[in-house]
Amino acid sequence: MKRLLESYARKFPLDPEKIGSTWTVAPGPFSFWVTGLYLQQNRSVLVVAPSNTEAESMAAEAAWFGAQKQIVHFPGYESIPYRYAGLSWAPAVQRVRVLSRLLNGERLLIFTSADALLRRMPDRSVIERHCIRLHPELEWAPRDLLRRLIDLGYERVDQVEAPGECCLKGEILDVFPVNGEWPLRIDYFDDTIESIRTFDPESQLGRERASEVIVFPAGEYVLDAESGQRLINILENDYPAELERPAWCRADAVLQHGLYTQFHHPGLEEFVGLVEPLSS
Repeated sequence: MKRLLESYARKFPLDPEKIGSTWTVAPGPFSFWVTGLYLQQNRSVLVVAPSNTEAESMAAEAAWFGAQKQIVHFPGYESIPYRYAGLSWAPAVQRVRVLSRLLNGERLLIFTSADALLRRMPDRSVIERHCIRLHPELEWAPRDLLRRLIDLGYERVDQVEAPGECCLKGEILDVFPVNGEWPLRIDYFDDTIESIRTFDPESQLGRERASEVIVFPAGEYVLDAESGQRLINILENDYPAELERPAWCRADAVLQHGLYTQFHHPGLEEFVGLVEPLSS
């Protein structure tokens, strides 16, 4: 199959130093062709589809032809700006999973939508600044670490089962990093991390020990207490007319509640550009 893919892709050569376009390639053969093209390149390949549905479908088709672990879907939110009722958190988690692999230097075949491509994201330095590095013998009180995870968008639950969740029970802190395949169980002795191991989210049984782990934020946009307060100050100083509107029709009413309570309300990311650098 790999030889067939490479042979097929060679019939449609593209200059790897340039952005290429193709015409009159039917939907089915396109997934086959782009997989072969990816296998020829020593770099990541980005495929842009009109919508999330088409991008996800193309990624599923391409996975049949090989390199399944390197084929990923980078979804867009596809929501009307500033209209976030019912916005799912799943796309945010999936986006961070893809970004974490790119930041780790992996070569991926990425299928995305026009909406995802046009949406600006935080600068790489912002995402890396909010990553947490954990290892045994690190002194970090469990409640302080839990508070930091919540600041990074993780949801506190009774039992960790899905990416983006965390839980503290006595001297054991469980967290499912959005950039990890398995959740982590962090055992403490007083305020010092004694051990870190992965565990099965279904059986809750431990698996393998880890010498060091890196936990990415649960979303691209992080508004902790410091940046949240800076954002509130900017809104109060630069947008006084908006703040004078009745609370029921003010976007900042929900925003301020989210910032003051450290609740990561859908839509907060639209304001991050006021306090953090963004990249296209």
